[in-house]
Amino acid sequence: MQIKKNFFVDQKVFKKYLSEKPCKILIIKLSSIGDVIMLTSAIRAIKKFNPQIEIHFIVEAFSYHLLAENHHLGRIFVFRREEWQKRLAHNPFLIFAFFKYLCGLIGQIRRNQYDLAVDYQGLARSVFFLYFCRSRYKSAWGKWPGFSMRYIDDRKTYAPAKYSACTHALGLSGENTDYTPEIIISSEEEKKARDFINTLPGSARGIALINPLSRWKTKNLSVHSFLQLVKVLSALGYMPVLTGTDTAEEYLQA
Repeated sequence: MQIKKNFFVDQKVFKKYLSEKPCKILIIKLSSIGDVIMLTSAIRAIKKFNPQIEIHFIVEAFSYHLLAENHHLGRIFVFRREEWQKRLAHNPFLIFAFFKYLCGLIGQIRRNQYDLAVDYQGLARSVFFLYFCRSRYKSAWGKWPGFSMRYIDDRKTYAPAKYSACTHALGLSGENTDYTPEIIISSEEEKKARDFINTLPGSARGIALINPLSRWKTKNLSVHSFLQLVKVLSALGYMPVLTGTDTAEEYLQA
C-alpha cells in the first residue's frame, strides 16, 4: 500500500491537541454504501481514542440509514445530491432552488467550529464541503491545496486499508485497533432481521449477504467467480443471499 503523507503542521502538537481536550471532528464521506460501512470502524476507533470527541458526519441520503442509529455520532448532515439531480434533470430552472438548498446546508455545517475536519473521499463534491466548513485543522485525500494535511495513494489501495491508514496517521487510533465495520440498527429493524432469519432452514449456519454488483465496473467479478463463492459458502453451511437493485435482476438470476 503506497500512501504519501503531507503534514503542514507539527504532528506532535496536533495529536496532543486532539487527545487532551473535548474536541469536535467532522467526517466527510458522501458515498458509496460499502465505503460508508467500512468507515464505521474509524468512527469507533476515534471515540475509543478520546471519548470526549464529538463526531459529526456528512453523507448522501441513500447511505444515511447506515449511520442513523450509530451512537458514536453526535450529528449527521444529509446531502440530497441524487434527489436534486433528478429534479434538475426534469426542470433545469430549479437550479436557483438547489443553490438555496446547498447554501442552507453549508450554513448548518458552518454553525459548528470544528477542531478537525477529515475528507475520506477525495472527490470534488466532498472536498467542496471541506473547503467551506469551519475547522482549525483540515485533512484531505488527494492533491487538494490549502489543507493542514493531505494523503495521496496510488488509486489501487483497498478502501478499508486506506481509511485505517489515514485514521492512524492522524493519531486517532492505536497500533492494535480493531477495524471491523459495524452497522448499528434500531430495535425495529433488528426484529425484522430476526424474523427473516427464522424463516431459514434449520440447518443453515447463518446468512452470507452478497451484493455482487457495484457502480464501478472494475469492482465487479464475473458471474462464474460469484457462483464459485456461493458454492464455497454453501459448503460451509451458510445460506448465500444475493441482493441488488431492479437493474441488477438479470445478472443476479444468471
